[in-house]
Amino acid sequence: MGFEILIETMAIEDRIVKMMNTLQTVPVPAELTAWQVDDMKRKHPNTEILNPTAAITRIWPRGRTQAQRSALPQRRRTVRAAGKHPILRPVLLNKLEVRMQELLRREVKW
Repeated sequence: MGFEILIETMAIEDRIVKMMNTLQTVPVPAELTAWQVDDMKRKHPNTEILNPTAAITRIWPRGRTQAQRSALPQRRRTVRAAGKHPILRPVLLNKLEVRMQELLRREVKW
């Protein structure tokens, strides 16, 4: 006596493909740029787009203008202790997290 178990997965596979297609249209680079302008108060955001759904930005310990000024020769330089404070303030990181969560709620509907 034999029996056969058949599991239909086509409906689930189609749903997963639709989910993947939806995730490939989420505008992460635009939201990262908006975060830099609105929350970080950057006049010139530097968003490097890796692909339509992934982007990176660089964050310096001090503003670029101050870093450019410090590159000029100075008579006396003081050495600051590194590692006391995080480069990105926790408040800004939290704002980015909230923005990305809202982006997913707005863009991704299953």
